[in-house]
Amino acid sequence: MNMIRNCLLLMMLSVIMGGCAEPAEETETAVTAPPDAAEVMQKQAYTLEKIVILSRHNLRSPVSSGDAGIDAMSIYPWFPWTSAPGELSAKGELLEKEMGEYFRERMKQEGLNPDRDNVRIYANSMQRTIRTAECFLDGFMPEADIETEIRGEYGTMDPVFMPSVRYYSPSYDSAVQTVFEEMKAQDKRYRRLQEDYDLLADVTGYEQTQGYTEGRLRPLDASDTQLILYPDTPPGIEGSLVNACRLADGLLLQYYEEPDLQKAGFGRTLSEEEWKRITEIKELYNDTQYSMELIASSVSHPLLEELYGEMMNEDHDFSMICGHDSNLTSILSALGVSDYELPHTPEIHTPIGGKFVVEVWKDEDGNRFVLPVIVYQNAEQIRSVSDLSSENPPEIYELSFEGMQKNEDGMYPYDAWMERMEAAVNRLDQIREAYR
Repeated sequence: MNMIRNCLLLMMLSVIMGGCAEPAEETETAVTAPPDAAEVMQKQAYTLEKIVILSRHNLRSPVSSGDAGIDAMSIYPWFPWTSAPGELSAKGELLEKEMGEYFRERMKQEGLNPDRDNVRIYANSMQRTIRTAECFLDGFMPEADIETEIRGEYGTMDPVFMPSVRYYSPSYDSAVQTVFEEMKAQDKRYRRLQEDYDLLADVTGYEQTQGYTEGRLRPLDASDTQLILYPDTPPGIEGSLVNACRLADGLLLQYYEEPDLQKAGFGRTLSEEEWKRITEIKELYNDTQYSMELIASSVSHPLLEELYGEMMNEDHDFSMICGHDSNLTSILSALGVSDYELPHTPEIHTPIGGKFVVEVWKDEDGNRFVLPVIVYQNAEQIRSVSDLSSENPPEIYELSFEGMQKNEDGMYPYDAWMERMEAAVNRLDQIREAYR
């Protein structure tokens, strides 16, 4: 596998320094050995023209807390969160600034020189997304006077980011439920969900809580998950998965915030696999709501239009749109992403602060290509707030999309990518027609 496919993000510095960074552990997309420098120079026939990013906000405090939230679902005291419920934490601010600094260095290396006139930063109007965008800018262009674009009222969901069902009919609901039943039968996470519930309950002392012993909290039962659809409303989940997701989310945030891993596990030293199993619960919740194509193409429609327009916008060399894990999941699913599992993170699909990065490159003949990747800080980088640089980069994972053919350097022809985006934008009309 050649260098362009896996190290485009680091190539220029690699050549200057005479080699690539330390190779990652061998995975499906990992580079196992640095190529000869001459090979790198020979392949360096591309020029970076544009970057469009869809980002998840960075580290926050739990959305569900207090007597009606996770505090009532554990017998142990939680980490003393540094922000109000659902808001970006102090650590999250530092992490996002590091990511901004990394992209600043990256742009300099590639000869792309964004300024206030060709950079766009747009965020959902929630505190955690706005603050993520601001902290990214603090690292990315600290001297530039760039305002984050906000459309909605502060503390509310901008309709572009709201993952609501934008078409509903009984036949559409029935089709979605059929796919959901297939998901429950085939997805390995559903097959081992009861084991994950039992681990979660054991770690948190869920069944020893006053609410459980008095019957206000019900047992975590893997068989009771239901998916509920209503028009103009995000897909709903009913059953044990709701409380289990809240608990798993709180534990994961505690894992990232608490320096002592034993304290993070409420006195229990959890293995990396156990942390992944707990995190699996919250990702399954999100994927159940937003990863099925019939749902994803509906709930992501306005954001798809926004991203498509940004790809077409010749005035912006660099754009970042900051939303939520629901946005990343639905956009990637609507675009037909192939199955993937991100390495070195308990969140294998939409990690904290993760960024779906679409890069536009031009070759010597003027042909344009697209490289889609996910850029994210791995678990250790989050826990330690590592300084990011080309010598210590964030994780960069190359994505593939169903039915699309890459060139020999692992990139998609620009026109084919834009056709895929346009088809995704038009998919909602097809759903309306098919399920009238």
